[in-house]
Amino acid sequence: EAVRETWREKGGYYGDLWVPTLPLDRLLSQFFGDRKLDYASIDTEGSSVDLAIALLQTEHRPNVLVCEHDGRDTELMAVAQELGYAMVHKNGTNCILAGRW
Repeated sequence: EAVRETWREKGGYYGDLWVPTLPLDRLLSQFFGDRKLDYASIDTEGSSVDLAIALLQTEHRPNVLVCEHDGRDTELMAVAQELGYAMVHKNGTNCILAGRW
């Protein structure tokens, strides 16, 4: 809500936006097939951690993952560490995770 208010007051996009969506498994199979991801960046305005966890639970795990954490970095890392990831950087907005393999 605070970010939305800033956009409304100071400019930038403010309003509804409708975009087509794809389920994660369809997106991965359609655009990547069997190829492993080297890098992924997830910023989906409120659902980034859920989507990042879903991605990590597929065979398409990226070597490096940047994710907008929305204060849920502990939840993300609980899953990521079990899969061999380490957090290499975190700021107030994003986490950068790298696989340890």
